[in-house]
Amino acid sequence: MTTLSNPPAPLVGLRGRQRIAPFVLARPGGVAEAIALGQAPGSAWMGGGVDLMDGLKRGMPLDRLVPLGALAELGTISRCEDGVLRVGALATYQDLADSAVVREAAPDLAALIGTVANFRIRSKATVGGSVMSGNGQYDLMPALLALGAVLVLAGPDGDARVPAAALVPDEPRLLRAVEIPARETARLRVDRTLRPAVCVYLGLAFHGGAVVRLRAAVSCAHPRPVLAELGPDRVAAADPARDAAALADELAAGLPSPVDDGTASAPYRRRVIPVLIRRLLEASSTEPQA
Repeated sequence: MTTLSNPPAPLVGLRGRQRIAPFVLARPGGVAEAIALGQAPGSAWMGGGVDLMDGLKRGMPLDRLVPLGALAELGTISRCEDGVLRVGALATYQDLADSAVVREAAPDLAALIGTVANFRIRSKATVGGSVMSGNGQYDLMPALLALGAVLVLAGPDGDARVPAAALVPDEPRLLRAVEIPARETARLRVDRTLRPAVCVYLGLAFHGGAVVRLRAAVSCAHPRPVLAELGPDRVAAADPARDAAALADELAAGLPSPVDDGTASAPYRRRVIPVLIRRLLEASSTEPQA
């Protein structure tokens, strides 16, 4: 455990390493110790540090930093016996894009993440940091929402599996892994053409060759990623091509009201979200159903 020396006073601007206040560095020897250290008041876990370091450079107060990089078990990517893809929280974006396991089990996700940001960011940004940030501009969490992912959260009482859609702000537990349905049961389609105003991520869940559930997630239009879904009772009797407009309107109606900001107005976002969903539905109806 090391205490950092006092940094000099900020020289210019509102962001820079000069604004990082003193904190204690605590290196855990295992996941249990990491949980105890990170849940203490004034503490924070760090994976790749992309968001955290930016916050510190803006003057975010922190008493203790708990780096997780030495916990190799949190960085593994594997396929479970039931076909579910399990991605450790310390896996980076680039790990997702490069992994043969991910490309086989969830090729749509691998293809998407391989286009996000640039190599420097992808090689540092972790799954856990991106998910737990709650940042409404990021691509990973809405993609996971559309795929019906489950979060494995570790706390003092053990692990709990929570739907990604049920993640709450300021979740106190440590994200251990993300579990994603395999290619045989879910496909992902994305429209990012209107970024940074709005992006839409459409997940299609299949059973017996037929679509049984639709999930539409949205980024860039709300403070946090949001999700709407239609289950078997609605989707089983529908045809994605013939009923694309109606299905898109229903999914869009299930989303919270978008924000009105300097990038785009709320009315504009409300108008284009169902259009993007409809386009993804129409395009997906022409593809082979894996």
